[in-house]
Amino acid sequence: MLREIGEGAVVQVHENPYSSNTYIVVSGTHALVVDPGISTTDEVCEVRRFLEVSGVRDVYVIHTHMHFDHVASTAVLRRYLSSRGFRVLVLHHRSEAEYLERGDNYVTLAVPFFDSVLEPTQIDLVVTDGYKVSIGEYTVEVIHTPGHTIGSICLVVPKLRVVFTGDTVFSDGVPGRVDVPTSSPRDLVSSLLKLRSRLHGEYLVLPGHGRLYRGLLEELIERCLRYLA
Repeated sequence: MLREIGEGAVVQVHENPYSSNTYIVVSGTHALVVDPGISTTDEVCEVRRFLEVSGVRDVYVIHTHMHFDHVASTAVLRRYLSSRGFRVLVLHHRSEAEYLERGDNYVTLAVPFFDSVLEPTQIDLVVTDGYKVSIGEYTVEVIHTPGHTIGSICLVVPKLRVVFTGDTVFSDGVPGRVDVPTSSPRDLVSSLLKLRSRLHGEYLVLPGHGRLYRGLLEELIERCLRYLA
């Protein structure tokens, strides 16, 4: 299922048994795929079909964090698109890239949560806090938000007033889990405070799971902080 949001510049794909959200930012011949999802479902096929008919030639794939339900289809998607002439670059935060490249099935939760095996995934660009990538007319900025995992990130598109929060912030005011490998409640609180200090006013919040949120980001973050208190 595809749904246009964010003034038509963002497409949401939601089609897998774990309810993880995939998003695509499109501008001209460039696209950014946020969290491709799980390759064992129709989700990756939806992404492929959309990119093939949209006129896109350069595809950036970025993960909000390393968990299996967000990254598993990346290797499959890269092979498919590359074989059809797309230029594909995969980005991930530097503190987690090694886990994906070696196919770590424990830290990525592939085995303990999903009873699956993660295919090793090549990372072309490692990103850090403040890294910016240009997708046509849009600039997408990385904010490092450790807590749910050590390399969790949020992505901000200022021109669209959109923020992709992964599993750091959900639309119901509940933050991501902090009982999984590399997670830290203290880091998550610090990350929420960082988001609150950097982003002000109304945003379209696109989380890794569940419904989107449109409203004052500070209010949503305050609810997450109260949850963790």
